[in-house]
Amino acid sequence: MLNTHRAKSRWAAVRAEWQRKMNIVEDEIKELMQNLKTENTHFDNLQHTLDLRKSEKTHLDLEEKALSKQLNGFERELKGLQGQKGSHLTVYGQWVPQLLEKILHAHSNGLFIKKPVGPMGAFIKVRDTKWAHVAERVLGKRITSFCVDNQKDEKVLRELMKSITFDQQSMPIVSVSKFRDKVLDVSRFETSSSKYPSLWSILDISDTVVANTVIDQMQVESILLIPTAQEAGRLLKDRSKVPRNCKCAYTLNLDQYYPDPNYRVYSGRGSHRARFLQVSVEDKIKDIMKNKEECKERLLLLTREIKDSLVEIKSLQEKIGVSNKKTQAYKRKLETLRMKVADLQNEEAPAPPDVAQLEEDVRQQEINMENVKAKMEEIRKSSLEKKQEFTNFSGALLEFRQKEKHAYKEVEKCKRALEEACANAARLEIQTCKKKDKDLKMNKKHLEKLLTNATETLEKAMKSADAFNLGARIETKKSVKELERQYTSLQARLDKERATSGDPITIAERYVATKQRYKQVSEDLNKHISLMKKLQESLQMREANCMRLHKWLAVIVKYFFKEHLSVRKLDGSISINIQEQTLNIHVEKPNVCHTSPVKNQVTPKQLKKSKGHQDLVMMSGGERSFATVAFIIALWHAIVSPVRILDEFDVFMDVIARNHAMKMMISAAKQDTQYIFLTPLNLDTSKLRNCQFFRMPDHTDQSQDG
Repeated sequence: MLNTHRAKSRWAAVRAEWQRKMNIVEDEIKELMQNLKTENTHFDNLQHTLDLRKSEKTHLDLEEKALSKQLNGFERELKGLQGQKGSHLTVYGQWVPQLLEKILHAHSNGLFIKKPVGPMGAFIKVRDTKWAHVAERVLGKRITSFCVDNQKDEKVLRELMKSITFDQQSMPIVSVSKFRDKVLDVSRFETSSSKYPSLWSILDISDTVVANTVIDQMQVESILLIPTAQEAGRLLKDRSKVPRNCKCAYTLNLDQYYPDPNYRVYSGRGSHRARFLQVSVEDKIKDIMKNKEECKERLLLLTREIKDSLVEIKSLQEKIGVSNKKTQAYKRKLETLRMKVADLQNEEAPAPPDVAQLEEDVRQQEINMENVKAKMEEIRKSSLEKKQEFTNFSGALLEFRQKEKHAYKEVEKCKRALEEACANAARLEIQTCKKKDKDLKMNKKHLEKLLTNATETLEKAMKSADAFNLGARIETKKSVKELERQYTSLQARLDKERATSGDPITIAERYVATKQRYKQVSEDLNKHISLMKKLQESLQMREANCMRLHKWLAVIVKYFFKEHLSVRKLDGSISINIQEQTLNIHVEKPNVCHTSPVKNQVTPKQLKKSKGHQDLVMMSGGERSFATVAFIIALWHAIVSPVRILDEFDVFMDVIARNHAMKMMISAAKQDTQYIFLTPLNLDTSKLRNCQFFRMPDHTDQSQDG
C-alpha cells in the first residue's frame, strides 16, 4: 500500500508539471490562432479592394480606348472638311463629292435612265431654324440617302457606292420611286391647327423628287410641331381636342407624342444643334473642333485616373505581400506549437493501475456476459418458433395456390361451356328464323295457288249459275232490291272473315308448327337458366377463394416487409384494403432496437409517444430507399414473375444499407426467375459468386476528341 501511495504521489507531480506545460502551449496556440484569423481578415479585405481597383482600371482602359478612337475619328473628319472647304456637301460626309462625281460621269455615259438625286438633305431647308433638329430626327438616315427612278438605276448606283470608302459611316439608303414632275397635293391630308404648324409647312424643299419621297415615306404632313410638353399633353390626350389628320407630334425637346385614342409618349434626348440641315462647312468644323477639345479634356482626366489607379494597385499588392508573409510566419509557428503539443501528449505518463477497479470491471463484464447469453437463448427460441410459424404459413400458401389453380381450371371450363351455350342458342335461333321464313314463303305460294284455283272455280260456278236453273223457285215476299242488298252484305261478311282468319287448313298447320317451336324454345330456355345458376354459383365460389387468397398474400407481404425492415432496426406496417384497392405503407424508426418484427411488437401510438421516434418523412434518403427495397422484396414473395428488374435502388443508401439490401435481394432470388439489378455505383463482386456482372463503358466526350 505504501508503494502504491508513493507511486501515485510521483505520478501526480509529473502530471501537474505536464499539465502546466500543456496549458502554456495551448494558450500560445489560441493567441496565435486569433492573430492568424485577424491577419486573414485583413488579407481578404486587401484582396477584395485590389480586385475592385483592377476592375475599375479595366473599365478605365476600355473608356480610354473608346475616347482615343473617337478623337482619331474627329481628327480624320476635321482633316477631310478642311481639305474640302469649297464644297458644302461634305457636311453630309467626305465621300459625297466623290460619289456625286461618279454619278455625273456615269450619267454622261448613259448608264442611268434618269440621274439619281441626292443627298436628300442638300435639297431641304427649314424655314424656322429652331425646328431643324426635329426635322433631322424625323428624316433620320434619309438625310444622306439618294433617290432613283427604277430598279436598274438602283443597281448601277449601288455598284458605284461599292467603290467608295465611307469611313465609319454606313452605306447610304437608296429609295426607288417613280420620278414625278409635280409635288403631290397633301392639302387634304395635312394636319392643321391655329397655334401649331405641321412639319411639312416649315420645310422648304427645292427638288420635286425629294419632296415626293419625304411625303411618301415619312408622312411629314401629318406631324404636328408643339413647343412644350405641357402644351402637347393638353392638346393630344383629349380626343375632342386632337387636330384633324394629326398622327404624331414632336416638341423642341424631341419628345414624341401619339394622340388619343392611342395616346402615348416617348421621351426625347433634349434639344441640340442641327448637324446637317442648313449647316455650313465652317459651322461643321467649329462643332467638330469643340467636340475634339472636350474629348481631349476627358481623355486627359481619364489618363490621370488610370495613373492614380496604378499607384493604388501597386500599393495594395505590396500590402498583400506583407500580409501574406505574416500569415505564413504565423502558420509555421502554429505548426511548431502543434508538434510540441503532440510531443507533450506522447510524454504523458499513464496513471498507475487500480487493481480493485479492474476486478470490479471484470465482475461487471461477467454479469453482462451472462445477461447476453440469456438474451441469445431467448432469441434462439423465438427464432425457432417463428421459423415453425413461417413453415406452417408456407404450407398453407402452397395449399391455397393449388386450390387457386383448381378454381382457375373450373372457371375456364365454365367459361367454355357458357360460350358454347351462347353460340348454340344463337345458331338455333338463326336456324329457326330461317326455317320459319322458308315455311312462310311456301305457305304464301300455296295460298296464292289456292286463291287462283278458288277464283277460277268461282268464275266457273258463276257462269254455270247464269247458264242453268238452280232448283225450284222459292217464294218470298222480299223485293229484289232487298235480296240483292242482303246478298251483298253476306258476301262482304264472308270476304272479311276470309281476309281476317285465312284458310282454315293453313291456320291449323300454323298452329301445330308454332306449338312445336314454343315447346323447343321453352326447353332451351330452361337449360340456359340452369346453366346460368351453375355459373353464378361457380363465380361466387371463385370470388370467395380469390378473397381468401388475397388476404393470405397480404399476410405474407406484411410479414416479409416487417422481417426485412428489422435488418436495419426499422419498424413498419402495411395496410391493405382489397375492397377499396388501397395500400398504405408506414415505416418508423423507434428508439428501441428490435431483433425480430414479431417479438416485442410496439403499437404506433407507443412509437409516437417515444422521444426517439422518427417517421418516414424524418428519415434519410438511404433509409427510405431501403424501406422501398424491403417492400419490393416482400411483393416478390407473393407475386410470380419471370423477370424482375430494379434500377438505381441504392443511390441514396450508405455502404451498410447497400450491402444489406443486396444480400436480401440475392437471398430472395429463385431459380426459375431472372433478376436484373442496375446501379450507377461500384460493387464488391468478390462476395457475390452466383451473379454475373456487366459494366457499361465510361462516357467519353466527343467534343474533347475534336
